[in-house]
Amino acid sequence: MNKTLKIYIQADHKSDLILYLGNPKEEPEYPTLKEYLTDLGYDPENEDSLWDYSIELGLCELEVEELKKNGVSPNTHLGNLDERLDAKSDEANSWIETIYSMKESPAAKMKIFLQQQAQGVSGIHIVEGVQGDGNLHYATADNTEAVERLKNTLTKMGHTVEIITVQS
Repeated sequence: MNKTLKIYIQADHKSDLILYLGNPKEEPEYPTLKEYLTDLGYDPENEDSLWDYSIELGLCELEVEELKKNGVSPNTHLGNLDERLDAKSDEANSWIETIYSMKESPAAKMKIFLQQQAQGVSGIHIVEGVQGDGNLHYATADNTEAVERLKNTLTKMGHTVEIITVQS
């Protein structure tokens, strides 16, 4: 049996309604450095991969070679890989602007879900693009009637749907 889909919409949005799969008011849970590096394609279990990331952060290759020669672990430079990213760190900002906004935010999760499960509902639109430093990945509804059509479509597919209105 499918769990209840909680679709959030903003009550006071002036144009299209932005749809969220999850509460848009909740703060994101930042990944650990290990999870972040994995998302970027690095292997946190491989020292050479961690040194490659250190170089990307600005450590010079000659410094890396000297540190390797002296038996220094890349964790000395990077810190504890099992700690969550500090919300004010460059890594956290990068994660928010890329991975979170494209895949893990409530808006992105709704877009991905609709692409996989419910394309073609009248009045529902998928938005992808770049604005400033961030990526835009979300779905909108033209109006509350479109939200109801989406709810009816998902219900026919066997989902239990709850529509929740939030204030900006």
